[in-house]
Amino acid sequence: MEEGLDELLADVGWVTLGEAAEATGASRSTLRAWYRRGDIPSRMAPGRHGPERLVPLNAVIQVGAASP
Repeated sequence: MEEGLDELLADVGWVTLGEAAEATGASRSTLRAWYRRGDIPSRMAPGRHGPERLVPLNAVIQVGAASP
């Protein structure tokens, strides 16, 4: 049972690019540039219409705050 809880907690804070863009005002293309450069982590997860990219919202907020 503990493994299931660990998996659930690992997902907390990971959002789609669209959700991150809406929450922070950063464009999807900016978010893509950030994860391609390694500024923020990302991962693929199953979505309603196939695999979708997820990013941790806290990391997006931190990088956005440090951007000019």
